[in-house]
Amino acid sequence: MNPSDGFGVIFDMDGVVVDSEPMTIRSYLQAFREYGVQVSAEEYIRRVVVAGCRVSRLFRDHGDGAKWPAVFARKNDIYRELVREEMRMMPGALELLKELRKSVVPCALATSASRATMSIVFERFGLDRYFDETVTLDEVGNHKPHPDCFLRAAELLGLPPERCVVIEDAPKGILAAKAAGARCLAVPTYLTANEDLSIADAVVRSLEEVSVEGLRGIVFPA
Repeated sequence: MNPSDGFGVIFDMDGVVVDSEPMTIRSYLQAFREYGVQVSAEEYIRRVVVAGCRVSRLFRDHGDGAKWPAVFARKNDIYRELVREEMRMMPGALELLKELRKSVVPCALATSASRATMSIVFERFGLDRYFDETVTLDEVGNHKPHPDCFLRAAELLGLPPERCVVIEDAPKGILAAKAAGARCLAVPTYLTANEDLSIADAVVRSLEEVSVEGLRGIVFPA
């Protein structure tokens, strides 16, 4: 499937493929409140979105860790409804995925979300058809900014990491991609636009600016 001069693309999910971060934050914080924990959106963004703290750790820092399974189940109930009613794909994401599929470029999704959360999103948008492989938090030992998820995604695609370009929106993911030895394209969101993304190999404002040939050029610079 992968010619010797081919390359692969590994997508983050939240903030790259789907505009999910606001709904993720809302659903977690509502579930936290229902179980007696008050956490601000600012703390969630700083610790989870930017720095890569596990949400379970954030909850345990403020509340009874024994309640976490119930909190997570409640979050998924809230999230599923928000996905159904409000979630949209990020600008240019579907078009790029279609172009990559037409060009027979292997694609994987590597997310810090759980497989249960990913499945809610995939079902809503029919995304299974665009990804050859998926890696979630459930399948790797360490969370971003550790490189585990990207190393596993490259392995599943049958490619060395250096022949993969990771598309990320946050510093934790960019650090993970570079630690894996992959190339990285940064597409910041409003949550990460003011963060330092300079270690990425390229930065664009939107996936609407990205093409298959542009991604190839990141992996194989002239």
